[in-house]
Amino acid sequence: MVRSVYEKINSHYEEQRNVLAVNIEKKKVLIVSLDKILEKSQQNNSMKDWDVATKNVLEIQEDWKKIGFGTKKENEEVWKIFRSKCDEFFDAKKQFLSGIEEVYRTNADSKRKLIDEVDSLKTSTDWKQTT
Repeated sequence: MVRSVYEKINSHYEEQRNVLAVNIEKKKVLIVSLDKILEKSQQNNSMKDWDVATKNVLEIQEDWKKIGFGTKKENEEVWKIFRSKCDEFFDAKKQFLSGIEEVYRTNADSKRKLIDEVDSLKTSTDWKQTT
């Protein structure tokens, strides 16, 4: 009788260990997917490319949240890797966006100069010089 109870307890814990191991494997698969997105993101040169990649990363993050815990030690290690890869992706995106903002700022400055020049010319009565 006691032996059967211990067997049930042991089988329960064995099932739990298997579930934890499966969860870690699922998380490792997500990390591999994230690696692929990171590799592709190095060639991203438009906002559309970055938007698609960001959407994929956010989906992976949501999938990560749906997966249960693994063993404590492995779970922490896998989490650190996952978090660093996500940070790496978003840092690369931030760097790309800062470059884009500089281009936008330069274009806006050029347009303001052109507007100022037009404003100064609109009140001129010297038609030859103005045209």
